[in-house]
Amino acid sequence: MKKELKILMWENNDSDVKRIERQLQHGGFSTRVRRVNDQNSFLEVLAVESLDLILSEHRLPEVNGFELRAIASQKCPEAPFVFITGLSGTEKDIETMGRANMAYVLKNQLSDLGPLIHQVWLSAKQANQHRERMLSSRLESAWQLFNDVPDY
Repeated sequence: MKKELKILMWENNDSDVKRIERQLQHGGFSTRVRRVNDQNSFLEVLAVESLDLILSEHRLPEVNGFELRAIASQKCPEAPFVFITGLSGTEKDIETMGRANMAYVLKNQLSDLGPLIHQVWLSAKQANQHRERMLSSRLESAWQLFNDVPDY
């Protein structure tokens, strides 16, 4: 894992921010957290920062968490997105997250945050390596095709 994770966090509750940061430290992460609490700030950070991870509350006052995740996946596809939510385990949105294989942790189970981040970080790293191998293979094929064309 990298020495320091650059994290974008959308969380409105100060005490939850402190609890989340404690769990990140407890999980062995060295972090630089950039906290936002409105959509414009979120979009600005996505536009200028190279991020390693995005943490977000699910229920936000001005945007749906699923919409926010979709925006983040377009603007910063290499950064895993993890919902941190206060929803109880019986709610429809939790079922949706589970079925859609979205990473999430409940606020009353923040001890799961460290292992979850290790898991999503490893998955993202493997996906990025796969994309790089595919791109390299395509470039190699293109150069081979270019070199095989006579008199070009």
